[in-house]
Amino acid sequence: MARVVQRRGSPPYLLILFVVLFLIATGLAVLFYVHDSDKAKLLVDKDKKVAKVQKERDGAAKDVRDLTFKITGRIASGPAGIQEADETLKAEHASEFANQGLTAAIRGMNGKIQRRDTEIGKLQKKTEEVANLKADGARQVQAVRKELADAKGRFSRDLAAKDQQLARATKEKDAIVAQQEQRITVLSQQKEDQRTSIQKLNARIAKLLGIIADMRGGVRAGELMVRQPDGEIIKTLLDENYVFINMGRKEGIKPGLSFAVYSRGTRIPKDGKGKAKIEVVNVGETTSDCRVVESARDDPIVEGDLIANVVFDTGRTHSFVLEGDFDLYGTGRPDPLGMGRIRMLIEEFGGKVVDNVSVSTDFVVLGQEPVRPPKPPDDAAPVEFRIYTEKLKKYQRYKQIEATARELQISILYTSRFLALSGYVPKKRLSD
Repeated sequence: MARVVQRRGSPPYLLILFVVLFLIATGLAVLFYVHDSDKAKLLVDKDKKVAKVQKERDGAAKDVRDLTFKITGRIASGPAGIQEADETLKAEHASEFANQGLTAAIRGMNGKIQRRDTEIGKLQKKTEEVANLKADGARQVQAVRKELADAKGRFSRDLAAKDQQLARATKEKDAIVAQQEQRITVLSQQKEDQRTSIQKLNARIAKLLGIIADMRGGVRAGELMVRQPDGEIIKTLLDENYVFINMGRKEGIKPGLSFAVYSRGTRIPKDGKGKAKIEVVNVGETTSDCRVVESARDDPIVEGDLIANVVFDTGRTHSFVLEGDFDLYGTGRPDPLGMGRIRMLIEEFGGKVVDNVSVSTDFVVLGQEPVRPPKPPDDAAPVEFRIYTEKLKKYQRYKQIEATARELQISILYTSRFLALSGYVPKKRLSD
């Protein structure tokens, strides 16, 4: 009991401690209550926010689905839909708008579509124009084809008519040809008869010419032509080596024509050699200027001297036959081009060269007589016989032409006489 009393008499530490602990517990309880109340309130607020966010997320997901549908054309949600929409914007036709947003992409694509529509419209318009042009072309082609068909028809009809005309003309031509052939046969016979008559007449003419020559003291008809002058000198300028003759264009004078000059009051000598030789330079209407090519110092040209060229004739064209080897330069050696030069000279002076002698031949110009070749031995080579035959033919032709000319009383002019009577002076060769 002494202990209890002792305890009761001790200070109330426990009570105070209990009260303090109670107060602390109460305070903590209130504090925890208040804290839990705040947490509960915060939790409610968070739940509201979560619900709001969830609602917004659901709305966003719906918007995403709607946008994805509008972009891709089908319903898709979540990252897969966004990914698909993003890939759609990254396609080749929309790649330029991929980083500009959907609105800009739609506007840009709409702009491109409008531009493409405009281009398509232009192309369609051009296509219509091309179609119209094609249609017009087709109509024109059809019209041309129709015209061509009509032309072909007309051509065929005309061709048939021409064929008929040609057939008639061919028939008429055949008839005419037959008549002409019959006429040619008759004329050929008449020609043969006339040729025989001409031969007889030629023989008679030759005989008569011989008689006439005897009556004229041996001067033949051909010699009479040789001895006739063509004109005369009307003026001289010997200091300038020029003379003038009384013939011009009216008489057929041409530049390059040469004449032999003979003294007035005399006849042309038999050998044909004159006092000078002149060549026409300028031709007037009735007179011509001539250059003196050769002249004798002791017998100068004077007014009234006669001029002559055996080839030239104002009234007719003389015919010549050429044969032999011609020595134009008096060297004793024939000129390989001699016959060609003589032929050219005669044609330039107004004459003509024929192949064979006939009664119509005016002159025969003969060069040197070919040597009669000796006949080679029988065992000679073929080439020797060929050369012999050619030389023999040349020799025989020369002799035959000479004999025929004498028989027909045709004047024979040898090289020197022909050059003298023509007044021609051969130009020097380069080899000389």
